[in-house]
Formats: sequence, C-alpha cells, structure tokens
Amino acid sequence: MTMKARVKNALMIAAIFVAGVVTGSVNSIGVGQKMAEQRLSIDRFHSTLMGILRSELNLTADQTARVEPIVRQACVQYRELMLETANRVSALVRSTNTRIERELTPAQASRLRQLELERERLAHEKLNAESLEKGFLGD
Repeated sequence: MTMKARVKNALMIAAIFVAGVVTGSVNSIGVGQKMAEQRLSIDRFHSTLMGILRSELNLTADQTARVEPIVRQACVQYRELMLETANRVSALVRSTNTRIERELTPAQASRLRQLELERERLAHEKLNAESLEKGFLGD
C-alpha cells in the first residue's frame, strides 16, 4: 500500500470518527432531552416516591413524617449527582472536541465549536426548565 493510500485511509477513518462524534453529540441532545424529561424532574420524583411509600407500605402519619426527610435528602443527593454527571459529560465532550479540532480544517473546527455551543445551550436550558438549579423542593 502506498503512502498516499495510507494517508487517504487514515483521513477517511478520521472523518468517520469525527462524523460519529458530531452525530453522537447532536443525537445525545435529543436523547438527553427525553431522558431529562423523564428522570430529572426531581420534585415529581419526590412526590411519586412518597406516594408509593405511603400507599404500598401503608405508612402511618408518624412514619410518613419520619420517612419524608430521608426521601427529601435522597432527592437532594440525586439532584447533585445528576448535575455532577451532566458537568462531567460536558467536560468530556469539550475535551474530546478540543482533541478532534486539531485534526480539522479551520472551517470544520469552527463548525464543531458551534455545535458544542448549541449542545451546551440546550443542556443548560433543559436543566433550568427541570428546576435542577433553582426552586428545588422549595429551597
């Protein structure tokens, strides 16, 4: 195999990888939004969990009063974990994009940065919409 053919193959593999990362980033926005709608509504999580515990375990009023702070604390920890995870994923995507950018033309790198800004904007909007950053369980 000639050097030209090897370079061409390497560029094709890199292009496929970049296309996969970009496609994955764009798709993860949609998938992430769906998941956030189902999972990140912490106040609904709290209400639902308390309702299940009350009905399925036939909790007394006294038990409910003692269990509710435990559930509230778990919900706060869940929120913190979800925010930490979202931040770690964003950092990973940014780091990956920085490494990929080195392999791109200036126009491609610019487009990749635009895609990343859009992903971050949508993620931030979704977090705000789901009340993870403010107004959580009355705090």
